[in-house]
Amino acid sequence: MAGQTLSELRALLAAHGLAPQKRFGQNFLIDLNLMRKVVAAGEVTASDVVFEVGPGAGSMTEMLLETGAVVIAVEIDRGLHGLIAERLGDHPRLRLIHADVMRVRTG
Repeated sequence: MAGQTLSELRALLAAHGLAPQKRFGQNFLIDLNLMRKVVAAGEVTASDVVFEVGPGAGSMTEMLLETGAVVIAVEIDRGLHGLIAERLGDHPRLRLIHADVMRVRTG
């Protein structure tokens, strides 16, 4: 799982030539316990479709997929989109979109 610690996240980003972009206001959730609590609080199950905005390095995306849910993840950062595509892109329940979420039409 990506980004289990700050140093692991930094190493992962550096290995892909990436860094947080201030223009996107990026923040990365690295606390796996907090991620588990968020997923549990959402009571996410295999019958759900989750719309994830700014999946970053994909750590929470991976947790959401482990529930059996379908995940639609929208990432504006081309580099992070590529990173997630490399890590999780062939997952059958992941729909990864490279776009500004404010411009995505959902209905």
